[in-house]
Amino acid sequence: AALSNPPRSTAEVLHPGSVAPQPAADLRPPEVSPLPAGYALLDSDVLGEFDLRVLLKQYAGDETARKVAPGWRGLRYALYENQARTSAFLAHRSRWQDAEAAAAFAEAYRKVLAARGEKNARVEVAGDTVSVVEGAPLPAAKPPPLIAPKTQ
Repeated sequence: AALSNPPRSTAEVLHPGSVAPQPAADLRPPEVSPLPAGYALLDSDVLGEFDLRVLLKQYAGDETARKVAPGWRGLRYALYENQARTSAFLAHRSRWQDAEAAAAFAEAYRKVLAARGEKNARVEVAGDTVSVVEGAPLPAAKPPPLIAPKTQ
């Protein structure tokens, strides 16, 4: 039965026997505009609840990871790299169970950024959605603007 109906997200594996949250299909990473000169999209994909749990555990602690990760409802990222392949930056947008869960993730992700020494990052919360741009080649005082997702 598992092969004929495989899980669509790690949340289904992490929450067996319950109605696991389904990832937000309409979620898109934030657009970075203007894209810094010489940079192009390298990869774009999703991260599941398990991925976030591991990341949060590593940088923000096990207790934070166990509390925050279950509120996940989807995350899509875009990774940009410069032509020389010497520098890259990340933009991602995630959706959460509710505004409280989004705020908790934003707070935890700021700990991740601090632990990694990332000073040039922008974390924005809008309701149940968190948008992040980190590592863009701009001064910390002038992070790249985030553009709201296009509504369908």
